[in-house]
Amino acid sequence: IGIRVEGLIQGFLSGEYSEPSARTRDRLITYGFELFNQKPYTGYGLDTFRLMSGSGLAGSALYAHNNYVELLVSSGIFGTILYYTMYLWLIAKLY
Repeated sequence: IGIRVEGLIQGFLSGEYSEPSARTRDRLITYGFELFNQKPYTGYGLDTFRLMSGSGLAGSALYAHNNYVELLVSSGIFGTILYYTMYLWLIAKLY
């Protein structure tokens, strides 16, 4: 796991990836942010990254490989804040 994470960080910093899967993840994350920028407030709806990536990235439906990007594309800023408010509330109650 450590080697893959190191390769991913190196790829983000330099733009050169040592393994193909890191390059694919970078493309998916970049595409996710492009989609998010088009509808930042409400998103496209749940589980739509998979459908949108099928039409925009080489014809294959993929998930974002990043929970935050997937959540931002699906539910936008409002849905992401609502989702994480639940965790903040739970942490506050436990504390």
